[in-house]
Amino acid sequence: MGNGYASPALGELGWLVEQLQQIQVRLAELETPTGTSMNSLVAQVQQAIANINTTVNAAISANSYTKSQIDTKIGSPGLIAPTDVAASGQVSSNGGPFKSQPSYAYAVATSYKGAWIDGVTYQIGYSASSERVKTDLQPMRGSRILDLTPYWGRYVWDDPTSPPKAFLLAREVQDAGFGPDVAPVVEDAPLVMRDSHGDPIQVDGRDVVIPVGEAYTINYGQLVVPLIAAVQALAARLDVAGL
Repeated sequence: MGNGYASPALGELGWLVEQLQQIQVRLAELETPTGTSMNSLVAQVQQAIANINTTVNAAISANSYTKSQIDTKIGSPGLIAPTDVAASGQVSSNGGPFKSQPSYAYAVATSYKGAWIDGVTYQIGYSASSERVKTDLQPMRGSRILDLTPYWGRYVWDDPTSPPKAFLLAREVQDAGFGPDVAPVVEDAPLVMRDSHGDPIQVDGRDVVIPVGEAYTINYGQLVVPLIAAVQALAARLDVAGL
C-alpha cells in the first residue's frame, strides 16, 4: 500500500491466525498419547473385561443349574404345577400308561361320573343328562341293536391263554346304522394301531391300519339307550301276542 505500509500476508489479523496455529500444534502434541498412557489405557480395558467376565460368571452361577443338577431334575422332576402341561410323547406312571395308581382300592363314591374323552381335543369330561340341555327329543321306536352279533374273543396282542373277552365289532355297529357318537370313525388319515411303546401292531407281518371313514371303536355306554328301546319294542310285541 501507499506510504510504505505493507499488508500482512494473512491480512490484518495474520498475527492472530499465526498464534492460533501455534496453539493448535501445541495442543495436538499434548494430546498425543505417550507409551505410558497407552499402557495405562490397555490395563484399564483389560481390567474392565475381567470385571465383565466376573459379573457374567457370577450371574450365570446364581441363576443357572449345572449339568448334574439338570440331569437330576430331569430324572426326578418332583412337583410340576404350571398352568398347562404339554407332552409330545406318552405320559406314563410307574413305567406304564398313565393311570391313577391306587384308584383300584378306592370305594366308589356317590360323586362317581361316567367319563368321556373328546375325539378332537382329547379332553376328559362327562355329559349333562338333564332335559334342560336337550332339544328335538323324539321317542326311540326300537333299533337294529338286536341285529348285532356279540362275540367272545381276544385282541391280537392278548396272551393266547388269557380269558376271552366279550366284544361287538365297530364296523358292524356302524353298518347297523349307529352314528359316530356310538361308533366313532377315522377322520383325517388312516389310523395305524400302535402298542404301548409306540410301535405299529402287526398281524401276519403287516401293520394293522384302519382306513378313513371306518369305525374304529365303540362307545358301549351309548348302546344302553337303544337296547332299552329294543327291549320295550320286544315287550310290546309279546303283549300283543298275549305272552
